[in-house]
Amino acid sequence: MKDLYFYDQLSEEGAFDPIGMQFNGFKLVRSFNNNGQLDTAMTADIELDTSHHDEIINNSLFRLKLRKLRFNYSKARVPVGKDAINVDIEVTFNTSYVGKDGQLYKDVELGKFYLNLRKAPLNKTSYGYDAYYDELKNKTLDGKCFIVPRSYGYYVDTANNVKPCYSMGAYTISVKVTESSKDYFVSTLLNTGTDIIIDYETDNFMKKVSSKLKNK
Repeated sequence: MKDLYFYDQLSEEGAFDPIGMQFNGFKLVRSFNNNGQLDTAMTADIELDTSHHDEIINNSLFRLKLRKLRFNYSKARVPVGKDAINVDIEVTFNTSYVGKDGQLYKDVELGKFYLNLRKAPLNKTSYGYDAYYDELKNKTLDGKCFIVPRSYGYYVDTANNVKPCYSMGAYTISVKVTESSKDYFVSTLLNTGTDIIIDYETDNFMKKVSSKLKNK
């Protein structure tokens, strides 16, 4: 997913100013044509882990956790009588920005996240299906990522004065899903994310943090 903005406002403070941070997570949905009807093969709700907000503010790093995941169908060939697959999900954040010195940084990788599942059930009516996925709720994804650096530029204020500022932080999210029905995992890429829809979620993270600090 491209042309996203990590913050909801410009900043005069610096490239990693967290004020206005609006990224809150995203939802992955993979659909397919099932005998003429649109059906859902996979859904994954991934959200910002706000339990370590000091790490976001002090170190400019954030982590992700799983809100909800369901697998119903696989692209991998599943043998008759078997209703489980192994899945690796890789999420990558990239950005391009301009530093205060005018240096252009193109397609910089900010971080990666990984979610590795083994023997994930596919049959919604099978014993243990709900228990398997319910246990994954709030699971922290492996990896971490820098918050998006803001590009240096200028803006025109209400008095028509041109002033220096830092942008709203443009970035992209890309996802790879690797599936296998074998007991030993074979890293054959069956899905590069081209048929996965990413729904972007926003919320003002800094307002939540300020509210928590006031209530202490």
